[in-house]
Amino acid sequence: MNENNSDINDRPVRELSSPHVALALVLDVSCSMQEEVIGKRKIDLLNKAINEMIEFAKNDERLFNIMDLGIFVFGDPNRNKVLQGFRAIRDCEEINLQANDGSTYVAEALNIAVDRLRERTMLYAEGGGGNAFVPWLVLITDGEFHDNQALEPIAERIKQREREKKLHFFGFGVPGYDRNQLEKFSETPSDRVIDFDARNFTELFNRIGRSMAIISRATPGSDAELPTFKIGI
Repeated sequence: MNENNSDINDRPVRELSSPHVALALVLDVSCSMQEEVIGKRKIDLLNKAINEMIEFAKNDERLFNIMDLGIFVFGDPNRNKVLQGFRAIRDCEEINLQANDGSTYVAEALNIAVDRLRERTMLYAEGGGGNAFVPWLVLITDGEFHDNQALEPIAERIKQREREKKLHFFGFGVPGYDRNQLEKFSETPSDRVIDFDARNFTELFNRIGRSMAIISRATPGSDAELPTFKIGI
């Protein structure tokens, strides 16, 4: 799936009677993602890693039924922020993100992602599947955000939902990002904001996929231990 044929609408929840886990990816597709590391563009490495995670989840008997994935992008302020609305992992197609010539405007994409996560978890509750697992919001960027005035409200919104145990935030900063900006989004930035090398996208999404698998086998509503992402820069 690329941005010319993106499916922005959320799809109905499958297996609604079962507890679900939702993962929202909020991804930087600004011009800097066209730069190369190890002879490959960062955006191509990101695509490969996400698609491998999707295949892993499809092949996991538990995640196949209960994991939902939504993908949101940011860069050009005039660009659609939803690449893929939430859907069951088994319904996800291959992802083909394209970096553009825009700058790094993130607030709108984050607000949409938080709204969609909230709506998705409400559907889980209304479906009678019991407590859902706490959803994840994963932000990846390699640049400085250019919408500074809009950052504080969405940062506080994310932290409030973390305090209420309504989402887990993780921010991954590729060299060139502003750590001070990214730390605004978490109460515990030492654990949730990670310096990261684009060469390790595959390892990162491998860990995210395996973490989803472990969490999906826990008891919904329990304090499952979150992974420690120390992948290095």
